[in-house]
Amino acid sequence: MSTTSAIIAYNSADGKNINWKYKSGIKVREDLKDHEVLVDMHSVGLCHSDIFMGVGDPDTFPRILGHEGTGYVAKVGSKVTSVEVGDPVILSFTYCDECSQCKAGYPGYCYDFIQKNLLGTDTDVTYTLDGEKVGGKFFGQSSFAKRAVVNDTSVVNVKSLNIKKEDLAKFGPLGCGFQTGAGSIYYSGDAKAGESCVVYGLGGVGFAGIMAAKIAGCNPIIGVDTNERKFELAKKLGCTHTIKAGTDEEVHDQIVEITGHGADLSFECIGGSRFVQNAINNANNRGKIVYVGVASFTETIEVPSLAFMTGGKKLIGSTEGDAHPQKFIPKMIEWHSKGQFPVEDLQKFYKIEDFQKAVDDMKNGNVIKPILMY
Repeated sequence: MSTTSAIIAYNSADGKNINWKYKSGIKVREDLKDHEVLVDMHSVGLCHSDIFMGVGDPDTFPRILGHEGTGYVAKVGSKVTSVEVGDPVILSFTYCDECSQCKAGYPGYCYDFIQKNLLGTDTDVTYTLDGEKVGGKFFGQSSFAKRAVVNDTSVVNVKSLNIKKEDLAKFGPLGCGFQTGAGSIYYSGDAKAGESCVVYGLGGVGFAGIMAAKIAGCNPIIGVDTNERKFELAKKLGCTHTIKAGTDEEVHDQIVEITGHGADLSFECIGGSRFVQNAINNANNRGKIVYVGVASFTETIEVPSLAFMTGGKKLIGSTEGDAHPQKFIPKMIEWHSKGQFPVEDLQKFYKIEDFQKAVDDMKNGNVIKPILMY
């Protein structure tokens, strides 16, 4: 056993606002299983999924969230072959690596994805504080802990990429938010040069989608958001047009005016059935609509069946951008090295103890992607 510090999520009093506390003196299990890795964290990106799950099922608390971590390997399980002690790593989601989806190269659709990533499979006592168990293994990593016991499928070894320690932190969000955005355009949407692309929601996921759309050669690229302060950055990263969200009809008319008949590729990352339905309505015939935004586990989407069918439209749900982290994260880093994926334009760095300031800044739109530093 060793001790560490971490942000611990406790039960939300009102079911709306997070109840997180930064604690030290947390005991960490170090008798690793065969496929576990002990990582000393360097940084962790703050994601909306952390906040969404931070007010989730009270039976899961207290628990340690965090799923966009970077760090260095401190110890490896007996059957771990992908990393060695001292290797720099970027952490992503976890998967079983055994089911048909994983074997086919689509680990984001692992049949155990929800259980392993969101609900947690930390049946062992990995973390304790004052004798009380604290849940871990969120997305296989719980990287809000300074020292984390991680599933080896969550680990991407970047030693061969020769990333400097001062640069490693900026790549943490490649493990989830940026991977989801870029992959949803590049893989799920199969973006083509010359296709019109509309991105609904200019957060970290949406901006990553815009950069991937530009790399793919989409034109025009349209960003839609309620916050006009984001439009200058959107145009810097690849948007040819921006639309301030108003009524559904106003947005529809502007998209049709820009594209001619509607979007060839739509990416909805706001969350909520209304926005998915609008994206369907605003799509061109044979248009592709990719969505990742989720408002709740029970919300449903209504599809206008005749118009959808006669228009030949394609509605595509996407998890983690259809990406395989061990392959796609190095590709995004290569894009970054070429100046095509400037993630630092979206980021601001905070001390881990200042997590509440980071949460507030993200909610208020003052920063796109906060990075917490250990």
